[in-house]
Amino acid sequence: MATKRKKFKITIKKQSKLAMLALGLAIFLLGLFFAFIYVAFKAKGQLSAYFGSVGVLALIGTFFSIYLSIKSFFEDDVIKILPRISLAISILALLCWGGTYGLGFFL
Repeated sequence: MATKRKKFKITIKKQSKLAMLALGLAIFLLGLFFAFIYVAFKAKGQLSAYFGSVGVLALIGTFFSIYLSIKSFFEDDVIKILPRISLAISILALLCWGGTYGLGFFL
């Protein structure tokens, strides 16, 4: 009987450090968003302006995370799955923070 061989693909590619930084920043910003939503519901919408200023900084941070994710696509000899994941989560964070501010302006 013929035995099946396990096929392994050995590569010298490495993980992108920029993509790891962008992924960590995007996950942190999403966690901060959900924490702010929880605190806002607990306080019945009566939060101070300091929370709003931190939210604006978080919105700017999402743009920085997207920038890092896009920049990591152009690195040589890196595995491309991590930049794709970090870009997707960064865009999700941008939609969360931007949607919140968009709804705040129109409501």
